[in-house]
Amino acid sequence: MRYRTRARKGVSEVVGALLLILVVVTAVASLAYFVSAAQAQAQARSSFLTNLQNDDLQTVYATFAPNDPTIQWEIDSTSPGSCALTGYTATSWYVQQILSNTGEVNLIPQEGPGSPVAGVTINTGHSYASISKEVKVSLASGAPATLSFGTGSLNCAFEPATWGSITLTIRNQNTQASSLQGVQIDGAWQSTWYQVDQSGNVLSTLGVTKNPLPISAKASVNILLNRTTFGSNAIVKNDSATIALLSGVGNYFPTTFSQPTPIPKFSTTSQVSQATTLDQVTFEGSQSYAATTSIQSFEWKFDIPNAAYRSVNGCNAAATAAFANQNDYDTAYAAGETVAYSPEGLFPDTLGDCIAGPIRATLIVTDSNGLVTTSQPIVVSPDPNIDPVGSISARDGTPPCASPCTVTVTVDDAFGNPVGGSVVNAVKVFGDVSPNLPSQTTTSSGTAQFMVTFTAGGSMNFETGSLLPAQLSFP
Repeated sequence: MRYRTRARKGVSEVVGALLLILVVVTAVASLAYFVSAAQAQAQARSSFLTNLQNDDLQTVYATFAPNDPTIQWEIDSTSPGSCALTGYTATSWYVQQILSNTGEVNLIPQEGPGSPVAGVTINTGHSYASISKEVKVSLASGAPATLSFGTGSLNCAFEPATWGSITLTIRNQNTQASSLQGVQIDGAWQSTWYQVDQSGNVLSTLGVTKNPLPISAKASVNILLNRTTFGSNAIVKNDSATIALLSGVGNYFPTTFSQPTPIPKFSTTSQVSQATTLDQVTFEGSQSYAATTSIQSFEWKFDIPNAAYRSVNGCNAAATAAFANQNDYDTAYAAGETVAYSPEGLFPDTLGDCIAGPIRATLIVTDSNGLVTTSQPIVVSPDPNIDPVGSISARDGTPPCASPCTVTVTVDDAFGNPVGGSVVNAVKVFGDVSPNLPSQTTTSSGTAQFMVTFTAGGSMNFETGSLLPAQLSFP
């Protein structure tokens, strides 16, 4: 009996040892599994954090359209179809300035097919300079089409021009693949945007309901946003724009495209020609700059008091009051970084204005992205030597002129226009000639008249300023 009891005890000890070994092995295996899983999770987290840290999407280039410095305004409908033209589906238009003719503009459709409408005539009494924000006009079909300020249905209104499209080149600076999840412009997330190739052809449609756009390591992609995707968030050309990219891992990469900074300046140089001093005023914008791009174009806007204002108020320093009322001044435009003020070129049809000043000059600069900025105006004080007296001439009646002889003296400026208010002196050279007055002041037509009496005759000089005199002999 004792022998059998000892045998059962030995078996149980062996089984117990085996069970203990099994428990230990299971525990070790479980520990190894948990350690391995923890290490894998730690590695995955480390990889994610590294990728998150190294994630870097950069907007390396942007193309804004229409990138045209002469497009600074647009016309929008204030009621459906009110700005439609025969043959066009568009009811909203870009207004393209014609520098050489302020009485006309070109209209470019913002939507729908159709080529530009060239040479749209602005109604009498207005010009391109009459355009300002929310000014209402009527647009009429015809040959040519016309824009009428203050007449008709007035269902069209001028607004600052907005961008039609923006194309971005985005580069993944990371050594790992990344993706583009979303695009934000000036705080508004875009619901739709497009991947395009270098030629602008659409490759895929993207947006909030689409998968992220994958971008390989160190690779670049092009995306397009346009007027149909902007929705109600119109982006004005003359304002800065902040574009933010949201990567697939949740990083946020903003880029601000700032407006250029115009810095207008002027200088005056004098040239002496015979007895006349001519002042040349030069306007230059070379110190203007753009923060991240370069200046693409310079446009100058010149305002001077018009002839109607001059006839009542003159062209003195106080004539700057004319700039408070658009009806009191005329406007001309010139392009170039440096522009010499030349009244005969800028105001060929209005040389009766205050062409010698005051002159108000405004510089409009456009950078290579198309962003437009208008400077604060600078004012040049009146300078008679900008438009000095250039010539004097005298004529009498049909020679020989009998006593008393009527002499008409004409004084013109350097541009061949009559000069009013110029003092003309009559000076005897020899003989018994005698003028009725020693001096006269020219009228607005630039003329002064003298009655010269004589018996035997003689010669007289008619003088003004430092010019060579005009001489007449009698009889």
